[in-house]
Amino acid sequence: AAIVAALSQIADPAARPALERLFDASKAPLLKVRIAAALGAIRDGSAVPKLIVLLEHELAAVRFFAVDALATANDRRAAEPLRRLYRRASAAAELPDGRAGRPAITAFLASQSLRLAVIRALITLDPGGSVAEFLDAAAPMERPRTSAVGLRLNEGIYELRRAAIVGLGYSRPATASRYLADGGILADRDFRLRATALRALGVLRQPASAPAVVALLDDGVAEARWVAAKVLGRLGNTDAANDLRLRLGDPHPEVLVSPGGAPPGL
Repeated sequence: AAIVAALSQIADPAARPALERLFDASKAPLLKVRIAAALGAIRDGSAVPKLIVLLEHELAAVRFFAVDALATANDRRAAEPLRRLYRRASAAAELPDGRAGRPAITAFLASQSLRLAVIRALITLDPGGSVAEFLDAAAPMERPRTSAVGLRLNEGIYELRRAAIVGLGYSRPATASRYLADGGILADRDFRLRATALRALGVLRQPASAPAVVALLDDGVAEARWVAAKVLGRLGNTDAANDLRLRLGDPHPEVLVSPGGAPPGL
């Protein structure tokens, strides 16, 4: 383990064959996890094929290290294996109800964390080819917020959905824009998700989404109104100019001076 830790720090590609052989030969789970981390530290791309294989490993920690390393490697060969891993994790995840015990809750949180890591990796590697995974991860899920467990579950759900919405913003197809504008996220109870969806529409820059963004100029949370005004400037839809003028009486000063707003002519 000490040698593997040292090789992880050195990160020399010359160590890769020996690390891979040791991974296959070892029976010690903790050592396998450390070897996965050491392989992930090698940045010349030579470890990518082995890291892709490790996405199928039974140890969750090994899969996590592999996902993280593949995202850093920025090698598109990993995109489809990562999508397959997401689909497996999503199919196996069952949102616990109020009667669930600790093992079920722990298993769900682990699966949720893995899906989050994969979604973030796909944003880096291939957002355009991962729309189906982003749509799946962005789907509404919620548990009662009447307990510490419920709050923890909902916060994890928020992180996953937020990452997926960001991914949709970088994916570019018209289906992503339509989903963000008309799929109900702009009416989500969590203003953080409403603001994230608005930012994603600003990245996509589809003028046709302006009416959906205009509706958020009257949001009950100032941050959402601020983002909506900023995004309308980026969309360049001149039909929204009067809607912006009508909101010049907004009670929050930051909404009135939304930076990066309207370009000349809006």
